[in-house]
Amino acid sequence: MNKKSKAFINLVNSDINLLLEPSNLTGFNSSNGRSLWDGAQFNVNAGGKRVRPMLVSYFSEMLGLDAEKARRIAVTAELIHAASLVHDDVIDEADERRNQMCVHKKWDTKTAILCGDIMFALAFSNLATLRHPVMVSAADVLREMSCSVIDEFEARSTVLELDRWRSIAEGKTGALFAWCGLGPALEVENPQAQDHFQRVGRHLGVAFQLADDLKDVLPNQGKDRFADLKNANPSFLITTAVSVDPSFEDEIRAFWESDRSSTSDLERLGERVVALGFEPAVEALKEEVELGLQPLQHYADKGCTQDLINWAQTHLGAYLNSVAA
Repeated sequence: MNKKSKAFINLVNSDINLLLEPSNLTGFNSSNGRSLWDGAQFNVNAGGKRVRPMLVSYFSEMLGLDAEKARRIAVTAELIHAASLVHDDVIDEADERRNQMCVHKKWDTKTAILCGDIMFALAFSNLATLRHPVMVSAADVLREMSCSVIDEFEARSTVLELDRWRSIAEGKTGALFAWCGLGPALEVENPQAQDHFQRVGRHLGVAFQLADDLKDVLPNQGKDRFADLKNANPSFLITTAVSVDPSFEDEIRAFWESDRSSTSDLERLGERVVALGFEPAVEALKEEVELGLQPLQHYADKGCTQDLINWAQTHLGAYLNSVAA
Protein backbone atom coordinates (compact mmCIF):
# COMPACT_ATOMS: atom_id res chain seq x y z
CA MET A 1 0.00 0.00 0.00
CA ASN A 2 1.50 3.35 -1.06
CA LYS A 3 1.40 6.58 0.95
CA LYS A 4 -1.55 7.94 -1.01
CA SER A 5 -3.58 4.81 -0.34
CA LYS A 6 -2.68 4.84 3.35
CA ALA A 7 -3.79 8.46 3.61
CA PHE A 8 -7.07 7.57 1.86
CA ILE A 9 -7.75 4.70 4.28
CA ASN A 10 -6.97 6.92 7.27
CA LEU A 11 -9.53 9.47 6.05
CA VAL A 12 -12.09 6.72 5.46
CA ASN A 13 -11.56 5.49 9.02
CA SER A 14 -12.11 9.01 10.33
CA ASP A 15 -15.26 9.38 8.25
CA ILE A 16 -16.63 6.08 9.58
CA ASN A 17 -15.94 6.99 13.19
CA LEU A 18 -17.66 10.35 12.71
CA LEU A 19 -20.73 8.63 11.26
CA LEU A 20 -20.82 6.18 14.16
CA GLU A 21 -20.68 8.87 16.81
CA PRO A 22 -24.38 9.41 17.56
CA SER A 23 -23.80 12.70 19.36
CA ASN A 24 -23.18 14.17 15.89
CA LEU A 25 -26.76 13.33 14.89
CA THR A 26 -29.57 15.80 15.29
CA GLY A 27 -31.95 14.82 18.07
CA PHE A 28 -29.75 12.10 19.57
CA ASN A 29 -30.63 11.11 23.13
CA SER A 30 -27.56 9.65 24.86
CA SER A 31 -29.75 7.56 27.17
CA ASN A 32 -31.49 5.87 24.26
CA GLY A 33 -29.80 3.01 22.42
CA ARG A 34 -26.21 3.77 23.30
CA SER A 35 -25.33 0.04 23.18
CA LEU A 36 -26.30 -0.07 19.49
CA TRP A 37 -23.71 2.54 18.63
CA ASP A 38 -21.14 1.00 20.94
CA GLY A 39 -21.66 -2.33 19.18
CA ALA A 40 -21.30 -0.76 15.75
CA GLN A 41 -18.12 1.08 16.76
CA PHE A 42 -16.71 -2.07 18.34
CA ASN A 43 -17.36 -4.09 15.19
CA VAL A 44 -16.01 -1.54 12.71
CA ASN A 45 -12.83 -1.01 14.72
CA ALA A 46 -12.18 -4.71 15.39
CA GLY A 47 -9.15 -4.99 13.14
CA GLY A 48 -10.52 -5.29 9.60
CA LYS A 49 -8.13 -4.96 6.67
CA ARG A 50 -10.22 -2.34 4.84
CA VAL A 51 -10.00 -4.34 1.63
CA ARG A 52 -13.11 -2.76 0.14
CA PRO A 53 -12.08 0.87 0.73
CA MET A 54 -8.70 0.00 -0.77
CA LEU A 55 -10.40 -1.31 -3.91
CA VAL A 56 -12.50 1.84 -4.12
CA SER A 57 -9.34 3.92 -3.82
CA TYR A 58 -7.64 2.18 -6.74
CA PHE A 59 -10.70 2.09 -9.00
CA SER A 60 -11.50 5.75 -8.30
CA GLU A 61 -7.98 6.85 -9.05
CA MET A 62 -8.07 5.04 -12.39
CA LEU A 63 -11.16 7.07 -13.31
CA GLY A 64 -10.01 10.38 -11.81
CA LEU A 65 -12.96 10.47 -9.42
CA ASP A 66 -12.99 13.28 -6.87
CA ALA A 67 -11.45 12.07 -3.60
CA GLU A 68 -14.38 13.15 -1.42
CA LYS A 69 -16.83 11.19 -3.58
CA ALA A 70 -14.50 8.21 -3.57
CA ARG A 71 -14.40 8.31 0.21
CA ARG A 72 -18.19 8.28 0.41
CA ILE A 73 -18.29 5.13 -1.72
CA ALA A 74 -15.50 3.56 0.33
CA VAL A 75 -17.25 4.33 3.64
CA THR A 76 -20.48 2.82 2.35
CA ALA A 77 -18.71 -0.32 1.13
CA GLU A 78 -17.04 -0.82 4.52
CA LEU A 79 -20.25 -0.19 6.49
CA ILE A 80 -22.21 -2.67 4.36
CA HIS A 81 -19.44 -5.21 4.88
CA ALA A 82 -19.23 -4.60 8.64
CA ALA A 83 -23.00 -4.79 9.11
CA SER A 84 -23.20 -8.01 7.13
CA LEU A 85 -20.54 -9.58 9.38
CA VAL A 86 -22.52 -8.73 12.51
CA HIS A 87 -25.59 -10.41 11.06
CA ASP A 88 -23.57 -13.37 9.72
CA ASP A 89 -22.12 -14.02 13.17
CA VAL A 90 -25.64 -14.16 14.61
CA ILE A 91 -26.74 -16.62 11.93
CA ASP A 92 -23.61 -18.75 12.41
CA GLU A 93 -23.80 -18.55 16.22
CA ALA A 94 -20.08 -17.70 16.16
CA ASP A 95 -18.20 -16.82 19.33
CA GLU A 96 -15.25 -14.88 17.94
CA ARG A 97 -14.19 -12.84 14.95
CA ARG A 98 -10.65 -11.50 14.54
CA ASN A 99 -9.77 -12.87 17.97
CA GLN A 100 -12.46 -10.75 19.63
CA MET A 101 -15.93 -11.55 20.89
CA CYS A 102 -18.69 -11.17 18.34
CA VAL A 103 -21.13 -8.32 18.96
CA HIS A 104 -23.97 -10.70 19.88
CA LYS A 105 -21.70 -12.34 22.45
CA LYS A 106 -20.34 -9.11 23.93
CA TRP A 107 -23.85 -7.63 24.13
CA ASP A 108 -26.78 -9.74 22.90
CA THR A 109 -28.54 -10.84 19.73
CA LYS A 110 -31.01 -7.94 19.67
CA THR A 111 -28.18 -5.41 19.94
CA ALA A 112 -26.21 -7.14 17.18
CA ILE A 113 -29.13 -7.20 14.73
CA LEU A 114 -30.06 -3.59 15.36
CA CYS A 115 -26.52 -2.21 15.27
CA GLY A 116 -26.14 -3.94 11.91
CA ASP A 117 -29.34 -2.22 10.79
CA ILE A 118 -27.95 1.14 11.88
CA MET A 119 -24.79 0.60 9.86
CA PHE A 120 -26.85 -0.29 6.79
CA ALA A 121 -28.94 2.86 7.22
CA LEU A 122 -25.85 5.05 7.55
CA ALA A 123 -24.25 3.36 4.56
CA PHE A 124 -27.10 4.36 2.27
CA SER A 125 -27.68 7.87 3.62
CA ASN A 126 -23.96 8.48 3.10
CA LEU A 127 -24.52 8.22 -0.68
CA ALA A 128 -27.23 10.89 -0.82
CA THR A 129 -25.01 13.50 -2.50
CA LEU A 130 -23.87 11.16 -5.29
CA ARG A 131 -25.65 10.27 -8.53
CA HIS A 132 -28.85 8.30 -7.98
CA PRO A 133 -27.66 5.15 -9.83
CA VAL A 134 -24.84 4.78 -7.28
CA MET A 135 -27.33 4.40 -4.42
CA VAL A 136 -29.61 2.13 -6.48
CA SER A 137 -26.67 -0.12 -7.31
CA ALA A 138 -25.73 -0.30 -3.62
CA ALA A 139 -29.27 -1.43 -2.83
CA ASP A 140 -28.97 -4.06 -5.56
CA VAL A 141 -25.77 -5.32 -3.94
CA LEU A 142 -27.40 -5.64 -0.53
CA ARG A 143 -30.29 -7.52 -2.13
CA GLU A 144 -27.87 -9.91 -3.83
CA MET A 145 -25.88 -10.38 -0.63
CA SER A 146 -29.05 -11.11 1.35
CA CYS A 147 -30.33 -13.61 -1.22
CA SER A 148 -26.99 -15.38 -1.22
CA VAL A 149 -26.90 -15.55 2.58
CA ILE A 150 -30.36 -17.14 2.72
CA ASP A 151 -29.34 -19.47 -0.12
CA GLU A 152 -26.29 -20.43 1.93
CA PHE A 153 -28.46 -20.93 5.03
CA GLU A 154 -30.94 -23.11 3.16
CA ALA A 155 -28.06 -25.09 1.66
CA ARG A 156 -26.72 -26.06 5.08
CA SER A 157 -26.35 -29.78 5.67
CA THR A 158 -25.98 -30.15 1.90
CA VAL A 159 -22.82 -30.89 -0.05
CA LEU A 160 -23.18 -28.39 -2.88
CA GLU A 161 -22.23 -28.62 -6.51
CA LEU A 162 -19.37 -26.23 -7.29
CA ASP A 163 -21.62 -24.04 -9.48
CA ARG A 164 -23.95 -23.34 -6.59
CA TRP A 165 -21.05 -22.73 -4.22
CA ARG A 166 -19.69 -20.16 -6.67
CA SER A 167 -23.09 -18.46 -7.01
CA ILE A 168 -23.25 -18.06 -3.24
CA ALA A 169 -19.65 -16.84 -3.06
CA GLU A 170 -20.25 -14.24 -5.77
CA GLY A 171 -23.33 -12.99 -4.00
CA LYS A 172 -21.86 -12.91 -0.50
CA THR A 173 -18.46 -11.44 -1.36
CA GLY A 174 -18.04 -10.81 -5.07
CA ALA A 175 -21.04 -8.50 -5.39
CA LEU A 176 -19.68 -5.96 -2.92
CA PHE A 177 -16.16 -6.21 -4.33
CA ALA A 178 -17.64 -5.52 -7.76
CA TRP A 179 -19.58 -2.53 -6.42
CA CYS A 180 -16.30 -1.02 -5.19
CA GLY A 181 -15.54 -0.50 -8.88
CA LEU A 182 -19.10 -0.08 -10.15
CA GLY A 183 -19.86 2.80 -7.78
CA PRO A 184 -17.02 5.04 -9.00
CA ALA A 185 -17.70 4.07 -12.63
CA LEU A 186 -21.39 4.99 -12.27
CA GLU A 187 -20.48 8.32 -10.67
CA VAL A 188 -18.28 9.28 -13.64
CA GLU A 189 -20.72 7.68 -16.13
CA ASN A 190 -18.21 5.29 -17.72
CA PRO A 191 -20.05 2.17 -19.02
CA GLN A 192 -16.87 0.38 -20.12
CA ALA A 193 -15.34 0.74 -16.67
CA GLN A 194 -18.59 -0.46 -15.13
CA ASP A 195 -18.21 -3.76 -17.00
CA HIS A 196 -14.47 -4.13 -16.47
CA PHE A 197 -14.44 -3.28 -12.77
CA GLN A 198 -17.37 -5.54 -11.97
CA ARG A 199 -15.51 -8.45 -13.56
CA VAL A 200 -12.40 -7.62 -11.55
CA GLY A 201 -14.39 -7.35 -8.34
CA ARG A 202 -16.40 -10.54 -8.76
CA HIS A 203 -13.34 -12.69 -9.45
CA LEU A 204 -11.36 -11.15 -6.61
CA GLY A 205 -14.38 -11.52 -4.33
CA VAL A 206 -14.61 -15.23 -5.10
CA ALA A 207 -10.86 -15.45 -4.46
CA PHE A 208 -11.33 -13.90 -1.03
CA GLN A 209 -14.21 -16.28 -0.28
CA LEU A 210 -11.90 -19.14 -1.18
CA ALA A 211 -9.34 -17.65 1.18
CA ASP A 212 -12.01 -17.51 3.88
CA ASP A 213 -12.87 -21.17 3.32
CA LEU A 214 -9.18 -21.98 3.62
CA LYS A 215 -8.86 -19.96 6.82
CA ASP A 216 -11.72 -21.96 8.30
CA VAL A 217 -9.65 -25.15 8.32
CA LEU A 218 -6.47 -23.58 9.71
CA PRO A 219 -5.64 -22.93 13.38
CA ASN A 220 -5.03 -19.49 14.89
CA GLN A 221 -6.97 -17.55 12.26
CA GLY A 222 -9.10 -15.47 14.60
CA LYS A 223 -12.20 -17.64 14.20
CA ASP A 224 -13.39 -21.07 15.34
CA ARG A 225 -11.56 -23.78 13.40
CA PHE A 226 -13.76 -26.04 11.23
CA ALA A 227 -16.76 -23.76 11.86
CA ASP A 228 -18.07 -24.41 8.33
CA LEU A 229 -18.04 -28.14 8.92
CA LYS A 230 -19.56 -27.85 12.39
CA ASN A 231 -22.32 -25.48 11.22
CA ALA A 232 -22.86 -27.45 7.98
CA ASN A 233 -22.05 -24.35 5.94
CA PRO A 234 -21.35 -24.59 2.21
CA SER A 235 -17.59 -24.76 1.68
CA PHE A 236 -15.43 -25.13 -1.41
CA LEU A 237 -13.16 -27.50 0.51
CA ILE A 238 -16.01 -29.76 1.65
CA THR A 239 -17.49 -29.88 -1.85
CA THR A 240 -14.09 -30.64 -3.37
CA ALA A 241 -13.27 -33.26 -0.72
CA VAL A 242 -16.48 -35.15 -1.55
CA SER A 243 -15.84 -34.89 -5.28
CA VAL A 244 -12.42 -36.48 -4.72
CA ASP A 245 -13.80 -39.20 -2.42
CA PRO A 246 -17.60 -39.60 -2.83
CA SER A 247 -17.76 -42.07 0.06
CA PHE A 248 -16.68 -39.27 2.40
CA GLU A 249 -20.09 -37.65 2.00
CA ASP A 250 -21.73 -40.36 4.13
CA GLU A 251 -19.38 -39.58 7.03
CA ILE A 252 -20.08 -35.87 6.77
CA ARG A 253 -23.84 -36.38 6.63
CA ALA A 254 -23.72 -38.67 9.67
CA PHE A 255 -21.91 -35.94 11.60
CA TRP A 256 -24.39 -33.27 10.48
CA GLU A 257 -27.30 -35.49 11.55
CA SER A 258 -25.74 -35.93 15.01
CA ASP A 259 -25.72 -33.30 17.75
CA ARG A 260 -22.22 -32.26 16.50
CA SER A 261 -20.92 -32.13 20.05
CA SER A 262 -18.01 -34.52 19.47
CA THR A 263 -14.82 -32.48 19.19
CA SER A 264 -12.84 -35.53 18.16
CA ASP A 265 -15.24 -36.30 15.29
CA LEU A 266 -15.12 -32.68 14.15
CA GLU A 267 -11.33 -32.64 14.15
CA ARG A 268 -11.06 -36.02 12.41
CA LEU A 269 -13.45 -35.01 9.64
CA GLY A 270 -11.91 -31.56 9.41
CA GLU A 271 -8.44 -32.97 8.87
CA ARG A 272 -9.87 -35.21 6.15
CA VAL A 273 -11.38 -32.15 4.46
CA VAL A 274 -7.95 -30.51 4.57
CA ALA A 275 -6.25 -33.56 3.07
CA LEU A 276 -8.70 -33.80 0.16
CA GLY A 277 -9.77 -30.22 -0.49
CA PHE A 278 -6.96 -27.88 0.54
CA GLU A 279 -4.71 -27.98 -2.52
CA PRO A 280 -7.58 -27.72 -5.05
CA ALA A 281 -8.84 -24.66 -3.15
CA VAL A 282 -5.44 -23.01 -3.31
CA GLU A 283 -5.25 -23.61 -7.07
CA ALA A 284 -8.79 -22.27 -7.56
CA LEU A 285 -7.86 -19.15 -5.60
CA LYS A 286 -4.85 -18.52 -7.85
CA GLU A 287 -7.02 -18.91 -10.96
CA GLU A 288 -9.64 -16.46 -9.69
CA VAL A 289 -6.96 -13.84 -9.01
CA GLU A 290 -5.52 -14.30 -12.51
CA LEU A 291 -8.96 -13.94 -14.14
CA GLY A 292 -9.77 -10.96 -11.94
CA LEU A 293 -6.70 -9.02 -12.98
CA GLN A 294 -7.12 -9.55 -16.72
CA PRO A 295 -9.58 -6.66 -17.37
CA LEU A 296 -7.08 -4.24 -15.84
CA GLN A 297 -4.97 -4.47 -18.99
CA HIS A 298 -7.32 -1.83 -20.42
CA TYR A 299 -5.98 0.60 -17.80
CA ALA A 300 -2.29 -0.23 -18.08
CA ASP A 301 -1.42 3.43 -18.63
CA LYS A 302 -2.63 4.32 -15.13
CA GLY A 303 0.02 4.10 -12.43
CA CYS A 304 -2.49 3.01 -9.84
CA THR A 305 -3.44 0.00 -12.01
CA GLN A 306 -0.12 -1.63 -11.31
CA ASP A 307 -0.54 -0.67 -7.65
CA LEU A 308 -3.82 -2.61 -7.58
CA ILE A 309 -2.25 -5.61 -9.33
CA ASN A 310 0.69 -5.58 -6.92
CA TRP A 311 -1.64 -5.19 -3.95
CA ALA A 312 -3.84 -8.13 -5.00
CA GLN A 313 -0.90 -10.38 -5.80
CA THR A 314 0.98 -9.43 -2.64
CA HIS A 315 -2.04 -9.70 -0.36
CA LEU A 316 -3.20 -13.07 -1.64
CA GLY A 317 0.34 -14.24 -2.37
CA ALA A 318 1.35 -13.63 1.21
CA TYR A 319 -1.78 -15.44 2.35
CA LEU A 320 -1.02 -18.43 0.14
CA ASN A 321 2.54 -18.54 1.41
CA SER A 322 1.31 -18.50 5.00
CA VAL A 323 -1.17 -21.33 4.52
CA ALA A 324 1.39 -23.41 2.63
CA ALA A 325 3.97 -23.07 5.41
